[in-house]
Parts: sequence; structure tokens; C-alpha cells
Amino acid sequence: MKKYVVALFIVALCSVASVYAIDVLKVTIPFGFVVGDRTLPAGDYVIQPMSLPGAMLIMEVDGNGAAAVLAIPAHRSQIPEVITQWTPGPAAGAVNNPVGNPTQKTATGENCAVFNKYGDKYFISKIWSGLEGREFPVSRAERQLKTVSTSIEREIVVLDAALR
Repeated sequence: MKKYVVALFIVALCSVASVYAIDVLKVTIPFGFVVGDRTLPAGDYVIQPMSLPGAMLIMEVDGNGAAAVLAIPAHRSQIPEVITQWTPGPAAGAVNNPVGNPTQKTATGENCAVFNKYGDKYFISKIWSGLEGREFPVSRAERQLKTVSTSIEREIVVLDAALR
């Protein structure tokens, strides 16, 4: 009987884990950003779950930067938001216009990475893979920035991601 209960518990745990499964995403991030206590440079990144439940790895494709952080499951149906999605424009890459022209729309059913922007500082906030996502904890640097400078408004920046 004890073996049966243990086996049932393992099956239930695996079922819960699969409900919160998230795909590996690849995203080009055109600015440096903060995740946890690390600042990562602009570049191409892979964002993927780790074997530890809730742990996510954000790793630059060329290996220059990486960070691991615990994130909580998020469901898009519970967190509706209007976002500014950046799309490359004709002058993307120029010094005065590094990411192109922003367009605004509501994100639903897309694969993307969401950032909070305060002035020229970017903090990863969430990732979405369809309707499932992960929400990253607010970093110490972001908390300090919000308390020190109440005059800076938050802008939500969303970058399209591809399933890998």
C-alpha cells in the first residue's frame, strides 16, 4: 500500500509539473537588462526551464552571459495587459534608434519576453509561451530605483520570441 501511495504521489507531481510546462524560447534583446542580481548585455538569448522546479535559465547564445532565477507560474488569462511591442523599423540599429519603431497592441497567445523599463534601465518581468508563462521576482535594483525615483514612469516593453 505504501508503494502505491508513493507512486500515486509521483504521478500527481509530474502531472502538476506538466500543467506548468513552458517551452524553450529564443529572443533577441537589443538592450542590457537586469535579472535577479545580474546585469546581462544585449544579445540573442535562450530562456529555458531548469530541472529545479520554478528555476529558469536565461543564457546568451554565444555564452557571454547567463543567469538562473526562480520564477513563479503565470497564466495570461489572469494577467491581461496592454503592452508596447517593439518591432524593427527601417532605421533599427542606428545609434539614435537602436530597436526601431514601437507599435502598441494587446498580447495574447504569443511567445514573448516582457521587460519593465525605467528611464534607460530594463528589468525582465515575465516570459510567455502561449498562455503559460513565468513571472520573475522584482530585483533589488528595480525596487531601489522605484523608491528613489518616483518621477520615472514604468514602461512595459515586449519582445517577440521564437520557440526553440
